[in-house]
Amino acid sequence: MVVKMSKQDVMAQSYELLNMMVMLTLIGMVFSIFIALSISSRITEPISELTQEVSRIGRGNYDTAVPETYLTYNNEIGVLATNVESMRLSISEYIEDIEDNSKGLEHLVEERTSQLIQNKYVFRAKFS
Repeated sequence: MVVKMSKQDVMAQSYELLNMMVMLTLIGMVFSIFIALSISSRITEPISELTQEVSRIGRGNYDTAVPETYLTYNNEIGVLATNVESMRLSISEYIEDIEDNSKGLEHLVEERTSQLIQNKYVFRAKFS
């Protein structure tokens, strides 16, 4: 059995198949772009927020903690978030210690100054 088709019919079917392949390719590309953007935003969003947190720490704001959600990640983002939070807490503790020591030193200087002034008057009274 021989099927006879005109050249026009064959070409029409070929063009139809070509159009379908082009449409499927375009749909696949759009879907791939959507997936790529979704994955990239899941990676860049936490890094961007951690960058903002480090900037706040750099400006001296140690009150804002790293978002808890990033601390629970089981990947590099989680490690980075945990280390940034640890750094924030350590710096905050160091600053508190420095401020406490500074207040203690100020008090000590005031005491010593008062003693020197008293000794000055005692010395003048004895040798005047």
